[in-house]
Amino acid sequence: MAAPKVCAALAGRNLEDDLQRVGRTNDMLPPREDDKVAGRIPKRFVQALSLNVSENSYEPAPASFVYVPKTRFATRPAALLTLADRVVFEALLEPMRPKIEAYLVSDGVVFWPRGSVTEKRWDEFEAAPVASGGGHVVVADVAGFYESIDHAQLRRVLVSAGVAVADAEALEEFLRSVMRSSKGLPQGVATSDPLATIYLAAADAAVRRTGAGYWRHGDDIRMAASTFAEARRAINTLEAALRDSGLLMNAAKLRVLRFATYAEHQADLEKARDDFRTRLLEARKEAIRNSEEPEELEELMHAANVDEDMQWGFWYHHNIDINEVLEALNEHIAPSLLEVQREMFKDAMRRRPGTPDGLSRELWHARVAYCLRRFAAARSNAALPYAGDLLVRYPEETQFVASYLLSLVDAQPSRVAQAVEHGLDNSEFLLGWQRGWLYRVLSRVAHQVTDGTLTEASRVMRSQDHDWLARVEAARLLGVRSRLTADDVNSLYRNAPSAFRTDLFAIAAELEDAAPWAQAFLDGAKQDALAAVVIDAVRAKQAQRSSSS
Repeated sequence: MAAPKVCAALAGRNLEDDLQRVGRTNDMLPPREDDKVAGRIPKRFVQALSLNVSENSYEPAPASFVYVPKTRFATRPAALLTLADRVVFEALLEPMRPKIEAYLVSDGVVFWPRGSVTEKRWDEFEAAPVASGGGHVVVADVAGFYESIDHAQLRRVLVSAGVAVADAEALEEFLRSVMRSSKGLPQGVATSDPLATIYLAAADAAVRRTGAGYWRHGDDIRMAASTFAEARRAINTLEAALRDSGLLMNAAKLRVLRFATYAEHQADLEKARDDFRTRLLEARKEAIRNSEEPEELEELMHAANVDEDMQWGFWYHHNIDINEVLEALNEHIAPSLLEVQREMFKDAMRRRPGTPDGLSRELWHARVAYCLRRFAAARSNAALPYAGDLLVRYPEETQFVASYLLSLVDAQPSRVAQAVEHGLDNSEFLLGWQRGWLYRVLSRVAHQVTDGTLTEASRVMRSQDHDWLARVEAARLLGVRSRLTADDVNSLYRNAPSAFRTDLFAIAAELEDAAPWAQAFLDGAKQDALAAVVIDAVRAKQAQRSSSS
């Protein structure tokens, strides 16, 4: 379906600039080759797109959706757009940014997203109610936010902000085409964020006018009130404003916390780090006190450069006791940050939500995600024994666990494969998003993968009951193990949504030297500018790996 209003709005626009601004395909999905090559795509890609626009023949492709798990079994739809549609989307939005920015309340209230490009400021947002010193803090968010945004209402809000009617109508036409609905923004696509935030501008203003403490980050909201009754009134005001925009508050997540409780939650990570550091340090001191090997203490004192007077006073004159020595050794025997994080993680595993003395779901997630990110950066195997069980019990954590496992594929390939296969074999239900992430990890340790897992991956790849992310990532795994045929790839290519086709060219490029069919498949990609650049990028990466090894 052609998009004449979009074409009219973009007439004469230099789409090359918009191409340079396009970011990742979707930050909820495994990285893809075409995320990395936008700046290297030849002019013929932009020229062809510009020609389609100028001839009124440009047609947005329907978005492909991958359903990402949330807590309590719900999901959110991550949208995948073709690169051409992402460029057009960015081109439509860019002139609106200054109008959106001017229309929003201050950046000390709405932290992110803004009309202008800004980094996420989650920590500042979470800390804002603590600085207010109120008696109660309201924690709220919007139910099904991105998928509930009405395109006609968004057009009206943009026009109210000063966006030209024709530009707002062009955006509405584009969104209706890619979403195949009169509602919804492509979730996980950065270009959607300024549009989502202006949609909430009326609700922001309504609560701000009451004088209540109010802060927003995305669709997460915090409000501060001196009394419980004031908190209820603030909730009522927010709920009414959301309903006016066709939105609903997420009742399952709505909470009114006492100020002290909220402040304690916000300080949890730092407090937990300090507590575990103190515990480990005291345990080491106690071990030194109880040691029957004085040589160990002597070595520690020498290594810590304890001055000779203290050493003589302790060992020979006995006028300095062990506690003074341990105080002098404090920095030398203090646990490293990684050791502290290991203890934090073990404690979180012991105190899972729902167990006796269990952490709240929010605190548990914050601690686990924090530790997994640090373990990945350090390539530590501290969480490896728990990874398979995490995948089974907490599917919403799959992206964090998979990213952690990817950091260990070179050092611990066999154990990584075992952890992922445990997740695949023991989960009673798996979303395609989960399979996609797990097959991506397995493709990096493919020669450790069992025949049973490969057989299942082959079934997933060929089954129309599975979504395309799972099918394409299954093909990637099978390709590394030489179980992908020309018929498989061509069948996938014929039927896959446009946004997934470059993945198939990337897979073929990775197999070019090993699979006879790959060269023929790649030879048929020369006409596609994006595919050609993706193929070149994969070849360059493989050449770099070969030279470094």
